[in-house]
Amino acid sequence: MTLADLFNFGFVWRALAAGVLIAAACSLLGVFLVLRRLSLIGDGLAHVTFGSVAALLLLGISPFDVTLAALPLVILASLAILQLTRSRRLHG
Repeated sequence: MTLADLFNFGFVWRALAAGVLIAAACSLLGVFLVLRRLSLIGDGLAHVTFGSVAALLLLGISPFDVTLAALPLVILASLAILQLTRSRRLHG
C-alpha cells in the first residue's frame, strides 16, 4: 500500500479536513494568546485536565463520565487563572 492509496479511504479525508480546520483555529488563537502574554495557559490547563482525568479514572468513573466531569474542573481552573492574572498582574 502506498501513500496515495490511503486517500481512497473516507476517514483519511475527514481526518485531513479536521486537521486543517484545527490548525487554522489554533493559529488564530495562538497569535492572540502570545500578544496577551498568555501563551502557557493552554499548557497549564492541559495539566489540570490530565490530573483530573487520572484522578477520576482512579475513582472508577467510566470514561464517558470522566469527560463530563473533567470539563467543569478545567473551566474552574481557567477562571482561577483569569482571577490570578487580573488581581496580581501575573502573566501566563
